[in-house]
Amino acid sequence: KASLDELTSKMEQKIGVLRDGKAEHMLTRLLVPGDVILLVGGCAVPADVEWLEGDVLSIDTAALTGEPLPRNYPSDDYGRMILCGTTVRAGEAYCIVRKTGINTEVGGSQAEIMQDK
Repeated sequence: KASLDELTSKMEQKIGVLRDGKAEHMLTRLLVPGDVILLVGGCAVPADVEWLEGDVLSIDTAALTGEPLPRNYPSDDYGRMILCGTTVRAGEAYCIVRKTGINTEVGGSQAEIMQDK
């Protein structure tokens, strides 16, 4: 069990966060609405977030939409909201966490599926 716990802890994603005026790296599962995170190319989007400032982000939404081409955020077509479960392909930007866990779009859908079973 100890080796499984160690392996699991190494797999957990950390992200740069600005919380209460302090910058730190923390586990994504500890994010709360209002945290400001830095999204960079290659990272999974850990919560439903709103783009604040930085580069236009190229976001792979295929896991949610099935679309093969990435979307750009922010944009007139897709707005500023980036959903949990997508992946940053390119760019670097600060985003504010709006929803986490079961409260995200993906989390809410999963909860509905579990209730139907």
